[in-house]
Amino acid sequence: MHTRLRPNRRAGISLIEAMIAIGILAIGLLSLLTLFPLGAIQIGQALKDDRCSETALQADAYIRAYWKRRLIEPPTGSKDQLLLDAGNDPDGSGPLPAVSTTDPGPGYPVYIDPIGYYTGTYPNLIGSSIHRLNLGLLDNKQAIRVCSLPDDLEFLGDGAPDSNQPLSRAGRYTWAAMVQRQPASTRYDLKVLVFDRRLALLSVDERKIVTAITSGATSVTIDTTGQISDIPLLRKGGWVFDATQNASMQLRKASFHRIAAVTNNPPGSKLYQVDLETPVGLDWNGAITTPPTYNAELYLLPDLGEVFDRPSLQDIP
Repeated sequence: MHTRLRPNRRAGISLIEAMIAIGILAIGLLSLLTLFPLGAIQIGQALKDDRCSETALQADAYIRAYWKRRLIEPPTGSKDQLLLDAGNDPDGSGPLPAVSTTDPGPGYPVYIDPIGYYTGTYPNLIGSSIHRLNLGLLDNKQAIRVCSLPDDLEFLGDGAPDSNQPLSRAGRYTWAAMVQRQPASTRYDLKVLVFDRRLALLSVDERKIVTAITSGATSVTIDTTGQISDIPLLRKGGWVFDATQNASMQLRKASFHRIAAVTNNPPGSKLYQVDLETPVGLDWNGAITTPPTYNAELYLLPDLGEVFDRPSLQDIP
């Protein structure tokens, strides 16, 4: 009896199994494709962070050199008395009391902003007493040359360099600074402000908002009725500057707070709840302001990209 051997046959797959495999493969490919735009966004943010940091370092170096040349070791007759006066007695015979290096509280903030000084759009005072100074720069061209990142590549949305505009000769990233004398000291705190594309927005005013805030809160309710028209300045990632200077309460504020979220509540109204990443209204030493609630003067600075706390400046003899 002969046994008939059958060849081994490989079982095939059905059409349904093939479609399932194709579907799984498509989902995997789509998942990979979503990583490319996210990666491009991250690359763009990393480039912006790098440029902002570089601009801040440039500003820090320039201010320290100026500080030494005009305040620490000035040649005879060249001391920048205007900056010192703006920090100790900003309104002269006005209602704000003069302060000295023995005062237990901080001095008045001084805004070093040569570009804003020469625009003709911004006043040379923020509020009633924060002076905007030009550091002795002669005109707008000199201010832009000193206060901007000198060379910068332009990039496309996917992170690749733009071959049509290979090099931007200054203008996109610019800086300003806020200095304020420490309590009972001759040292000054330094904050560097870096703007992104500010030169294209110099016609937009710095928007002032008056509202009651509670010291230590991370949320502020703003009624925009009759106060600001550019609601886009109230946006996630933007900044709020507390510039409150109050003689009776001895408030000399100069704090910056990044906006975490903005909610129109109720929808369609002029009321906005602005959530902040850091508490507002804290005193110079981080304590709750006394009294804990006060009417604040808040400012929205157009296209402020980042604020850097830098090491304090050298004592002024």
